[in-house]
Amino acid sequence: MRNLLWVATGVWCAAMAAWSADPPPRLMGKVVSAGRPVPGAVVTLGDAVTTSDEAGRFELPDAVVPGKLSVQMFGFQLANLDVADLSKPVAVELTLRPPLAAGGPRRPRGPQAPQQRKTQESEEEPALAVAAPALSPETGAEESFLVQGSLSRGLADPGLPAVSDAMMMARMEGMFGRGGGFGMEGFGGPGSGAGAEEAGGAGFGRGGVPGGPGMGGGRGMGGGFGGGPPPGFGGGPPGEGRRSGREQKGKSGKNPDQKAAKKGAKQEAKATAREGGGGPPGDFRERFANMTPEEREEMRRRFAERMRQGALAEGFGNRGGRQTRAQIRGQATYSLRNDAFDATPFAVNGRAVQKPDYSQNRFGVSLGGPLSLGKFLPAERSMFFINYQGTRGRNPYSGFAVMPTEAQRAGDFAGGLPIYDPLTRQPFPNNRTPAARIDAASAGLLRFIPAPNSTGATQNYRCITSQQSSSDNLSLRLNRSIDATNRLAFSGSYQRRASESVQLYGWRDQNTGSGGNYDATWSHNFSPRLIMNTRVRYNANRTGLEPFFANGEDVSGALGIRGNSREAVNFGPPNLNLTNYGDLTDGNRSLRRIHTVSASNSWTVVRGAHSVSAGFEFTRPRWNHVVEQNARGTLFFGGLATRGLDASGNALPRTGNDFAEFLLGLPQQSSVRFGAADAYMRQSQYSTFFEDEWRMRPNLTLNLGLRYEDWEPFTEKYGRLSNLLLSPARDAVTVVTGGPVIAPDRNNFSPRLALS
Repeated sequence: MRNLLWVATGVWCAAMAAWSADPPPRLMGKVVSAGRPVPGAVVTLGDAVTTSDEAGRFELPDAVVPGKLSVQMFGFQLANLDVADLSKPVAVELTLRPPLAAGGPRRPRGPQAPQQRKTQESEEEPALAVAAPALSPETGAEESFLVQGSLSRGLADPGLPAVSDAMMMARMEGMFGRGGGFGMEGFGGPGSGAGAEEAGGAGFGRGGVPGGPGMGGGRGMGGGFGGGPPPGFGGGPPGEGRRSGREQKGKSGKNPDQKAAKKGAKQEAKATAREGGGGPPGDFRERFANMTPEEREEMRRRFAERMRQGALAEGFGNRGGRQTRAQIRGQATYSLRNDAFDATPFAVNGRAVQKPDYSQNRFGVSLGGPLSLGKFLPAERSMFFINYQGTRGRNPYSGFAVMPTEAQRAGDFAGGLPIYDPLTRQPFPNNRTPAARIDAASAGLLRFIPAPNSTGATQNYRCITSQQSSSDNLSLRLNRSIDATNRLAFSGSYQRRASESVQLYGWRDQNTGSGGNYDATWSHNFSPRLIMNTRVRYNANRTGLEPFFANGEDVSGALGIRGNSREAVNFGPPNLNLTNYGDLTDGNRSLRRIHTVSASNSWTVVRGAHSVSAGFEFTRPRWNHVVEQNARGTLFFGGLATRGLDASGNALPRTGNDFAEFLLGLPQQSSVRFGAADAYMRQSQYSTFFEDEWRMRPNLTLNLGLRYEDWEPFTEKYGRLSNLLLSPARDAVTVVTGGPVIAPDRNNFSPRLALS
């Protein structure tokens, strides 16, 4: 069956390779702009919709019919093409949408007449399906943000300013209008450059024209980015705009004619400011293209400086002005909890109870960003993330029980239920077991049973303490892009843990553990339609428990208790279970180690409306266990041996005592481990799958799949597994040992069908 599965997988892979190599669909083409490919463009022909890949190519299914081909992309003008012959590839040229110029059409503020709105809407270009809402010419900053998020510099027309320049111009036009500005003596202030003295020094570079009216400041930011004798960008005659209160107060005289002139100038400046201020702007993009490289660089520098100052002045919390370039970032955390904030425990017997000591410390550090190790790991292609989390704490433990009094430990049960002699079935005189009848092993175990530490006959013993715990977790993740078609990823984590388990009598067992999980993935793109992923994982986990008495005194051997383990890790007293008194127990030694290795490979083929995935996975777990189940043995005392019997031999109610039975050395039940304590289990797991995600319509997707799994039965490394095999007539039993003792089940098929 396994060989047949591999053959079927090979045949399917060959079929998929042949299918992926089929001739392309009937209609295919490429979307370009200025000779460069445009990825992510939405291509529509009738009801068929697709997008261009990173090379600008697109394909449409066979079901399309000739018609009008529409190509949409944010930042570009809508392109339409009439397609009559579907058998020939088509090429669609997109034109970059220029930013709104300063002198471009303006939408009037305030309400518009219905006829005016209708005319304006008919002249506007239809909105793109993938574009954001239409931009307002007055919000240049918003327009700049959208262009920045959607266009790349490489798609710009070589004959036009670069995208970053266009963004800057759009933002300048939106912020400063046509010669207007806001603030203090800004861009329309004294010029800088070689020709600053020629024309009043109003712009950036040589000369320029003084700026227009400001918005509450002095001479505004307008005035343009001067270019010498010609007017600057957005420049023009300076207006007498509204000045700041301090300047107005200092320069306003008492001459009525002067006041009237200033008032008229202010009103004119306000009206001009509504339209952008200043004088005629000219063709912004044309003037920018005619600037020298030095003038462009100076304008970019000043614009970046002004934007940086604005970013530093504004921001939420402590994030204002931070740069967004890739850099290493990290954080550190610490939290503390303490018993001082916990409520006092409930008093079981009405007396105050001591509150257990408790604390919890949690701390962590994380660091991540680009990883640069020279040419081997360049920062632009490698990323890392490392995280550490640790805990240190004390957890509360509260235990309550009934312990025998000093008189009862000596065999005196006066005032309690009557106890009977197991030999004569007669009551013990004065309800007391004779000292000569107390078993030597029981007397030797009395030193491990604590005396009462609280008053009263109910819950006269309490154990309130704290148990230590700690853990450390370290994880690392690395991502590396080798080239455009190959990517590597690695993740690893390691954990160390330690804790205590407190028993009722105050004994502390040690729990330790460690584990690691490591994962490596390789992704390769054979083509935009064929992708392969290969993954290898390794997991290791170790858990152990060491009892309090391990490797200490051989209590059972010294007291003559036989039948339990004589190994040093199992030294100590046997477990004592009593009906009415607290139990003497301790943990069992154990060591578990689990190692799992797995490898998987999957392929994804995209063809038209189908996205087909298939692959397989192999997993090999190994379980190594050493568990000492009840190695010291357990003795149970229920009080039956010291109960009275009636004439029919039935036990009399309200008679007997389990601790008196313990002193006599007469357990009602005993148990001890049997068989080997170690086992080394092995298993193999196989699985394969096939899945087709078919986008039947834009709003309907069909998912079809089939998965097969084969979990082979466990085997033991040394062949120590056994099972019983019954004869057909069920009159004989045969012991089966060695290899697999369970028949495998290889009919695990899981179909999948989903609609969304």
